[in-house]
Amino acid sequence: MNTKDKQRETQQKGKHIQFDEPEVDETRPRLRRRHSHPLRLQLHIQSASDLPLLGRRRNQSPNVYVKVLLDDKLFFRTRTIKGSRNPSWHENSPSMEMGEHAVIQLRLMHRTQWPGSDICLAQSSHSVLDIMQQQQICDKEHVFETSLESQVDGFTPKMSIGLRELASEKHIPELISEAKARAEAYRISLISLTPSLKDASSMTDSDNSPSTSSSGLSEVSIESVPQ
Repeated sequence: MNTKDKQRETQQKGKHIQFDEPEVDETRPRLRRRHSHPLRLQLHIQSASDLPLLGRRRNQSPNVYVKVLLDDKLFFRTRTIKGSRNPSWHENSPSMEMGEHAVIQLRLMHRTQWPGSDICLAQSSHSVLDIMQQQQICDKEHVFETSLESQVDGFTPKMSIGLRELASEKHIPELISEAKARAEAYRISLISLTPSLKDASSMTDSDNSPSTSSSGLSEVSIESVPQ
């Protein structure tokens, strides 16, 4: 078989090879997860504003508390603040462990006198994944303001919520292992640079030698190995 026949055969084989590239939605923000374990989050219920007036004459301020539901199950509720359209709680919920696709529901409730049932003034639902895509959460509180769907016409209540990602105790060994691995990779990168540093010190050509600071030490750029 001559060279042309080999080239023709290679081209024919190449026609049957197809590579399926995954479709990537560039418009959707990407969530950078550091670990594979479930999320452990804590809510900080800060305040609400522009709550509706109640009563037949619409002249009564509500007695307000917040209910937090995780996947349609009651998880936490705040204390009741009486007679306020702009209540402020600043209460932390217990830590809650969930998956990225969990849904958090917030309900502003008006506490009525017994035997009446409490009234839902406004509510909103939030996907944990969407919240984290808006701003990466890492060792700090992410505060966001949300508009709620009011059950009373003519009012658009708003609520300020803080969200913090916590490290679970059972995952601390995993975090320590990852930190040690990064430190070891950085140490190996320093060792691999040692021969090049020796060669650099023996160079006599000023154009090729590393720059020297006022203290006489060579300045060398060092980068850690990405994990």
